[in-house]
Amino acid sequence: MEMTILHLSDIHFKRKSNETFREDVKEKMIDAIKRHLDTGERGPDFAAITGDIAFSGKEYDEAGSFFADLKSQLPGEIKFLAVPGNHDVDRDEISAIFSLHSIVQNKEKIDRLLENPKEINTHINTKTKAFRAFVQDLHPGLYRSEKDYFWVKNFKDKRVSFLGLNSCWACEDDNDRNNITLGYPQVMTAIKQAIFSNRVLLMHHPPINWLNEVDFNRYSGEIFKKCGLILHGHTHTDNALVFKSLSGSCMIRMGLSGSSLSM
Repeated sequence: MEMTILHLSDIHFKRKSNETFREDVKEKMIDAIKRHLDTGERGPDFAAITGDIAFSGKEYDEAGSFFADLKSQLPGEIKFLAVPGNHDVDRDEISAIFSLHSIVQNKEKIDRLLENPKEINTHINTKTKAFRAFVQDLHPGLYRSEKDYFWVKNFKDKRVSFLGLNSCWACEDDNDRNNITLGYPQVMTAIKQAIFSNRVLLMHHPPINWLNEVDFNRYSGEIFKKCGLILHGHTHTDNALVFKSLSGSCMIRMGLSGSSLSM
């Protein structure tokens, strides 16, 4: 089954940035998409947004205007699928005395946290409240419950499952590298909910050289074996690689601003 994905990432809408520059970038991005469609190329079936829509977890008014303009240029009923980035975390909601970085160093504590809805709501979802409200407008029902910190969507017409994983739940500051993780409970629950063998994983951070290595080793084999394509952002590059391990192989694609790919 053929499908095309528009991959957007790291737009970083800022309230106090240069408005003229911002509008210029937005117009060029939309014009590039229009030119792509005018050539007769296949229009996107999905728009994958791999985080950092905002800059400090608050700037979603302008983002809403941008995506409304983008929707008006795209044919058909395109589905927008978004995951949070570290800049979609509202730093004002981060606890000054309770560090999730310390939790990530202990796999038992990670599991207890991610298996407890009350803890998730208290320590994770409060930090992305504005992001989740924005996503609810962009794609109603993407998060099935207010208690969910990740999502899975199965599309029967394309026989594909998208896994929207949250790599930012432990993000706190400039020391996030090696102090964050997806967590075994998140990965395994998401894979179980994905009913099709064609699986596309969306996350903000690169799966290689960013997550806590000890915890990543617990679930990395399942990711590379069960997911054929991983889309991520954060690195501000537009590139792709094929990762192979004893457990499996997959294509990993990094996104910058906007580009498309066909499967």
